[in-house]
Amino acid sequence: MIKFLILLFIIVLLILAIFMLRHYKQPFILLNPKNLIAMQLLIKITAWLFLITSIAGLIILLVLPLEWNLLTLVVGSAIAGGFAVLAARLN
Repeated sequence: MIKFLILLFIIVLLILAIFMLRHYKQPFILLNPKNLIAMQLLIKITAWLFLITSIAGLIILLVLPLEWNLLTLVVGSAIAGGFAVLAARLN
């Protein structure tokens, strides 16, 4: 059951990364990234970090003991929190 939930978290990270990479030039919440180069860069960096974290999380899930997946959860959550804080500062 725990492995399934961690796999679900990894899938959400992967979907979020792909979405952000495909739509980083489109309007985001109330900001238009076409006018804000810093927001475009922040979205791209966050998406790549989510992608790397999801790939590393999948490898950890398959190879290492279950306790190591805490790393995936913490890193993914820290990236999301960092994105929220930095996006708020750009506004």
